[in-house]
Amino acid sequence: MIPRIRSGRAVRAAAVLLLAAIGCQPVREDRTIVIGPDGQASFQHGHNGVYVTDPATHRVKRIYEPMPDDLAIGPPQWDASGKKMLFAVAQAADGTRYPQGESPADGLRYPAIPVRYTCWLYRPAAEGRAERLDRLFEAACGHAGAIAAGLALAWHLDSQHIDYIEQSSPDEHHMRTWNLEKSISTDAMLPAAEAIALFTAPGLKQRIAILSGQEPDSGIWIKECQSEWWRLPESAPGICGLDDLQRRGPTWSRDGKRFAYAEGSEVHVVDLATRKATVWHREAEKQQASHLHWHPDGTRIGLLEDSRLVLIGPAEKPRQLGEKPVAAFAGWDQSGKHLAFVRNELPPHLEGFRWATLLVPNLNARTAVCVAKEDGSEERTLVRGIRATFLTWSAVDARLSAWLTVEPPYRIAEPGTGLRNGDPAVLINPENGELTWLPVNGMEEAQIGRFLLQTGQTAAALERFDKAAAALAPQAKADWMFFRAVALEKVGRAADARAAWLRFEPPTEPATPNNLPSAIAARHRFAAEAYLSLDMAKEATAYFDREFAAARSDFARLSAAIVQCQLLLLTDRRDEFAEQVLNRLLSAKSASEAQMRAIAWTVAPLAVTEFLAGCPKEVTRRIMDKAALRPMANDELGFACQLIARSCARKLGERGLLAQANDRIVHHPARLHWPLNPATGEFEADQLNTVWVQSLKTEMILRGLAGVRR
Repeated sequence: MIPRIRSGRAVRAAAVLLLAAIGCQPVREDRTIVIGPDGQASFQHGHNGVYVTDPATHRVKRIYEPMPDDLAIGPPQWDASGKKMLFAVAQAADGTRYPQGESPADGLRYPAIPVRYTCWLYRPAAEGRAERLDRLFEAACGHAGAIAAGLALAWHLDSQHIDYIEQSSPDEHHMRTWNLEKSISTDAMLPAAEAIALFTAPGLKQRIAILSGQEPDSGIWIKECQSEWWRLPESAPGICGLDDLQRRGPTWSRDGKRFAYAEGSEVHVVDLATRKATVWHREAEKQQASHLHWHPDGTRIGLLEDSRLVLIGPAEKPRQLGEKPVAAFAGWDQSGKHLAFVRNELPPHLEGFRWATLLVPNLNARTAVCVAKEDGSEERTLVRGIRATFLTWSAVDARLSAWLTVEPPYRIAEPGTGLRNGDPAVLINPENGELTWLPVNGMEEAQIGRFLLQTGQTAAALERFDKAAAALAPQAKADWMFFRAVALEKVGRAADARAAWLRFEPPTEPATPNNLPSAIAARHRFAAEAYLSLDMAKEATAYFDREFAAARSDFARLSAAIVQCQLLLLTDRRDEFAEQVLNRLLSAKSASEAQMRAIAWTVAPLAVTEFLAGCPKEVTRRIMDKAALRPMANDELGFACQLIARSCARKLGERGLLAQANDRIVHHPARLHWPLNPATGEFEADQLNTVWVQSLKTEMILRGLAGVRR
């Protein structure tokens, strides 16, 4: 059955590899787009490098190009004056070169890979001085995630000193301080710990280090200007990993006199004057508190409990803002009059998706970036239909920044590479929703074009595709040419569209020895996910008709038919689906085992009484005759045909065929592969949904594995 392709031994083996590689919870990279005091946006973009916007042209320019062995790049950190910026780049300590894959929208997760990292200092051009990028120092660290999450470096308020983490032994780190003027390093006079995380904020005089382990040396340590480091009582996190320290990171009040941190479901607020912590919030259900943000007036904190946006204070009862679930909370703007957050949106085609056994919904694909008044009222949507992550208010003006990632709402639950995600950085005007895109190359221009095409801005999309095409070599092919061809067809430029179709090339499959056979051609997988990402599932029908007619092999022909039938199921076009099954799938013979299995599960809804009830009797009879007359075979499709024949015969009152089908089902060798009802032996909607749920679980595991750099 289909779940065997995406589960079973392959997934269990992948999970074992994952656990062996991680050993503990991985640490998520920080991809926050930082806007400096002069309005410059800066960000790290994985294997693309580190970027800043030019103050004069506002265009993106790269200031650091990664080397092939770079494993992790830290987020930019500006000093208090806004004249200098730090970032760190790490390589594996043992010299291992890790693959440079695309980062997931919400960031790569890094396991505890020992690294050596370099601290870089960037100075933008100013007062006749050219911009500079200098290598300051190198250090060792036991966890790549410390660099990727920005936990290994921290500025001092004077902009002349930098705290950094140094590994002193396999199980021990300590903190040191680098003097920019003298280019020397000194001990920071803090205890050593297995893991240390550094936190600071531009313009604040306080620095914080969180040390893992038990009492008496571990916990939250604070330093204010010339005073000595002091430890917050009862703040020891216990034996934990760097990921726990990351979750405990402080959120500062605007005046710098207090900070808050989450310890599980509790929110602790620390008053620096008294050096004491109080618990503002304790959730009985023990849900993890996250996304903590102070209101600018310092009297309350907003946070997420699971998917609830909650407002808390020192003595007042927690109050939920709005009733709809929230995926991410960005806090309030500088004035405190508006807050921003991200909501998840349900994927389209919810009526038909439970029948489409090879399509798995991507529940994170569609989000909405929203702003509201400070109390959550008068909510407005700025952008929707795309996945928004790392939503952040600028610290110097009223803008928001985010990564907007184009993902398909459904993916093919089969081995192989489909539509690749695209995630350009963007600045958002909260007043009118105007987007200022920050593409770093031609590929990202095309990714922006995909979003514009999806939202009906075809002319603007074509402008982006033209910029992307200008970055390609003459007649070079690319997967995004698919979208350019669709856009050209929409505006009636048929000749240009044909030329673009010829330059469409889907992503190549990864060359690994563990690849499992697929029933779907790469171009058909890509096309299905691409049309779904454009909300053009119905338009895809004509495309797959052309693909079926032009196919040069049985594999390609059946691949097109399978995908087309899945799209018809998803869009709840049952009559068309039944006709395609009759004409293209039930007669399949010379197909691979994987393809026969995919066909079997594509036609399986016809064996479900609830689904078949909507088919006219004449169509039901034709399906029954086709299924019953198919030569007996021991493959998955043969078994599916007997299930279909039984369901049709029962509906039509054909007792002879019903008895024959029942006998064949009982003795069929493929019976053990199908989740029949153990009490009745029937195959109904619940059993079909069991298959779909298993596919979803498997897909989530594999997507999770893809997000971890191993």
